[in-house]
Amino acid sequence: MVSVIIATYNRCNLLKRAIESVLRQTYKNYEIIIIDDASSDDTYKIINDSFKPFIDKGTIRYYRNETNKERSFCRNLGMEEARGGRFAFLDDDDEWLPNHLENLVKFLDDNYEVGVAFSNCYEVFEDGRKRLFWHKIKTGKGVYYKDLCIDRCFVTGSAYIIRKEVYIKLGGFKEGLEPAEDREYLARIAMSYNVGYSSIPTVYKYTHSGSYAHSRSQKELAFTREKIWHAIQENSQKFSYPIKPRVRCRWLLHLSINFLPDLDKTKYYLIEAAKTYPLCLSWMSTWRLLLKVIVGKRVYSFLKMRKTMINKRKK
Repeated sequence: MVSVIIATYNRCNLLKRAIESVLRQTYKNYEIIIIDDASSDDTYKIINDSFKPFIDKGTIRYYRNETNKERSFCRNLGMEEARGGRFAFLDDDDEWLPNHLENLVKFLDDNYEVGVAFSNCYEVFEDGRKRLFWHKIKTGKGVYYKDLCIDRCFVTGSAYIIRKEVYIKLGGFKEGLEPAEDREYLARIAMSYNVGYSSIPTVYKYTHSGSYAHSRSQKELAFTREKIWHAIQENSQKFSYPIKPRVRCRWLLHLSINFLPDLDKTKYYLIEAAKTYPLCLSWMSTWRLLLKVIVGKRVYSFLKMRKTMINKRKK
């Protein structure tokens, strides 16, 4: 059985869509665990009014925190209460396509050594546009996908499934790293288990002004990502899993970008990146970052916008 864990907070208008997408799954051996993080809206009423038959059958179980605890706490509580042998997570503002669970469960069944598997997804914007999250990565498993989880890790929390044994061995999410707690958790798993990826898109990840990431300032996000990087380094030592220089360099470059316009932090991480992997000086992304540092982020954005407008006129 798969335990589907949905942490929610004040999104009763979106939560119903998420739950309905689970109920439409072609794979039927699941339970839904909803952790309400002390919502002040009509979350409980909507769940009770819309899904009471599933609550009565035990397909849906609802828990409510007395006070707001953040998403990592909720997910960990969900895993503690889970009865299934696999855990899948769904953010309350996202949606699964009907074949999501069937696709990932089959992947785990066919690859016993894989501890976590994730699928491709569509990013859906407020204006209705959608784009594929991963464009060129093929279905597979192994070191390349482990490095993806440690390095770029653009895996949305709604796109992956883990075995229960992973949680038993490694524990749950590290609290205080929201809204990017998935990055640390997936990197930790990748240092101990094989990682699998399916290129079939089975998730709609919605990007909107009310999303978790948009509720944090750029400065807060930068310091959160810095904490995640420190946690990944600690895990690297704990699990004796060396981080490749190229992967380490990319993390440092990302941090230097995250901390703009804080020039001291940006320069520090930029220098560390160059020292870690000197070949990064041949990357175009490094020179773009240098230009941002020299002329400033706003000026760089203006120049980029002007270039785009000129190119459009030429066409």
